[in-house]
Amino acid sequence: MEIFVCLRQTAILKEEPKIQPDGKTLDLSGVNRHLNEWDAYALEEALLLAQKYGGNVSIISLGPPEVEEVLFYGLAAGAKEAIHILTPEGLEIDNWVIANALAQEIKKHPFDLVLTGAQAEDDGCGEVGATLAHLLGIPHASLVMGVVYEPETNSLKVDRELEEGYMDALRLRLPALLTVQTGINQPRYVSSMRLRRFKKSATISRVSFDDLISGTEGFLPKKEIVKLYTYRPDVSKAKILEGSPEAVAEQLIGQLISKGVL
Repeated sequence: MEIFVCLRQTAILKEEPKIQPDGKTLDLSGVNRHLNEWDAYALEEALLLAQKYGGNVSIISLGPPEVEEVLFYGLAAGAKEAIHILTPEGLEIDNWVIANALAQEIKKHPFDLVLTGAQAEDDGCGEVGATLAHLLGIPHASLVMGVVYEPETNSLKVDRELEEGYMDALRLRLPALLTVQTGINQPRYVSSMRLRRFKKSATISRVSFDDLISGTEGFLPKKEIVKLYTYRPDVSKAKILEGSPEAVAEQLIGQLISKGVL
C-alpha cells in the first residue's frame, strides 16, 4: 500500500497573538512552530497501516523553508520519502490553493491512500482534506477513528466519530482519502538525538510552488480574510452571587425564575 500523508506546520501559541496593522493577519514573529496535532495522528496511522499490511509512507508539506522541520520529524518517525512544495516568501494563499498544489504533486506518484489531519490548529477549517479528495477524484471519509484494510476487495473499513458519542462505519474502495481525528492512536515518540541524525543524513525532495500551479486556476485563491478581531464579551452586566452554598443556590434559583427559565 502506497500512502501519502499531508503535514502542516502550525504556530505554538502560548499567549494571544497581536493582530497586524492590516487587520487581516496575526503577528507570529518569534513564535515557535511544530507539527499540527491532527497531522501527527495521521502520520502515526499511516505508519501503523504500512507496518501491518505492507507498503511505504511518503510525506508532503507546503510552505517556506522552515516547514522542513516537520518533514524531518516525519522521516525520523518512519516515513520513507519527503516532498517539500517550496512557496515564495510572503505568499498569501487559501486552503483551495494549498489543496490544488498538493493534488498536482501527489498525482505524479502512485498512491493508494492519502491521509490528512481532520483540521489544523491555526485555522480550524478542516477544508484541505475534503478539497484534496475532490481534486484527486477519490472518495473520502472525515473524522476517522479506526481503519482496517480488506485486501480481498482492496477496500478500507473505517469508523467515523459523530456527535454525542455516535459512530458510523463505512467501506471505501481504494484509492481513497481519510481525514484523521485525534485519539485514533498514540503518536510515537521521536527522540531529539534521532531527529538530529535525520536532519544530517535524510534527503527531502523540493518542488517549486510556482512551477507546480502558477498560471492555473488552482493558483487563484477563492476566499480572503476580510477582518481579524477578538471577541470580548460584555461583562459589565455580570452579577457575582456571594454567600454560603445554600444562599448562592437560593439566589440562582430566584434569578432563573425571574428570567422565565424555571
